[in-house]
Amino acid sequence: MIKKTLLALFCLVLVQTVMAQSAKPVNLTFSYQVTNTIEGYAYVSKLVVYVDDQVVGESTPLIQTKPNSVTVSIPKGNHKVRAVLMAQFEGNWEERTKDNNYSWDFEWTQTGNFSKNRKIKITFDIDKGVSSKG
Repeated sequence: MIKKTLLALFCLVLVQTVMAQSAKPVNLTFSYQVTNTIEGYAYVSKLVVYVDDQVVGESTPLIQTKPNSVTVSIPKGNHKVRAVLMAQFEGNWEERTKDNNYSWDFEWTQTGNFSKNRKIKITFDIDKGVSSKG
């Protein structure tokens, strides 16, 4: 009887440990920079991060010529993650996209299983578009 009780208790602790590990969030750190800025067109910018179409974080607004970063925590699992550069233009925040008359869509999007912490480096190049590592 004692062995069965100990075995049941051990199994319960094991299941709770596994569940707690799987419930831990994943940290995504986005480091970004804007390169080849044309003089006179350096906007105050920030990176806004969406997970499954919901805003989960944003960087501190800085002039776009300065590198910046933001870290967000998301649940482990399958998600659509989108990071879009926003510009403050005439007092309003707008996405730096072709729809808003910018040269490029300054965004990073990935859909997949996010199961571990990641560091993502994004370059928004005025001349070449978007590139990323990580």
